[in-house]
Amino acid sequence: MSIGSASATAGNGTVADQMYNNYIYGWQFRMSRHTGGNQPIDIYRNYYEAAPYNFALDYQYMHKFDHNEYYNLTPPVHVDENFFLAENLIIDRDGSEFQSLDDDNWPMLTYFMDTERGTAGTTVGMAARRTAPSEPAPIPVTIGPTAGVKDDVLRNAGAGVRFNEDGTTYNVNVIDQRYLEWARTGTGPSATELGDSATFVFPDYPSSTRDPETLDDEGVPIGWAPPSDVVNDAGYSRLELYLAELAGDFHVLRAAR
Repeated sequence: MSIGSASATAGNGTVADQMYNNYIYGWQFRMSRHTGGNQPIDIYRNYYEAAPYNFALDYQYMHKFDHNEYYNLTPPVHVDENFFLAENLIIDRDGSEFQSLDDDNWPMLTYFMDTERGTAGTTVGMAARRTAPSEPAPIPVTIGPTAGVKDDVLRNAGAGVRFNEDGTTYNVNVIDQRYLEWARTGTGPSATELGDSATFVFPDYPSSTRDPETLDDEGVPIGWAPPSDVVNDAGYSRLELYLAELAGDFHVLRAAR
């Protein structure tokens, strides 16, 4: 999930950048920016929703592409079949669909800067388009339908997610709570907060340090073991179990018995 910011990719490789099932709320200048572009990039089944502070929706403020020649990089940009865009949904500030699932997604991708290949803000040339997604990631990933992305992300996003015994979630982090509430209610920071970061007050968080010599090879404190009543049927690693203890989630594993 992203609120008020953009994702970015850069590189000259063969491994695909796969942007799947993201929920983006309240961007301004762009949804994403791609620099270099010699690698395949998939933008697939993402859910974008404008906030009250969004600029009026325009395709030139969505996905931006830089060509290598702008940076004088070597090798020159590979423009053949870089991008695959499909089934992305864009909801405008009034709740209407600016971009529907069945619409052609290609207008969402425009040039970021003027180059010999195109003018800033215009649609990227069709030579860069792919008609099918890249090869699946080495680690299997389930890609859900676009319509369910928002609800799924809002249930599970954030560093402060905790589980109830029935498997539902809640969030204990006050910053996460603030962002999630904006997205759920279609609101956002006030004009004062947007214009003056000093008014956007973050809470104090405790900090701690640990001597690396006190940790084992898995990053777990030497001598630590999970409580005897924890059921690890899923085969979590010791590090995952230790992090579950820190997060206060052992009650879920105990309930699995």
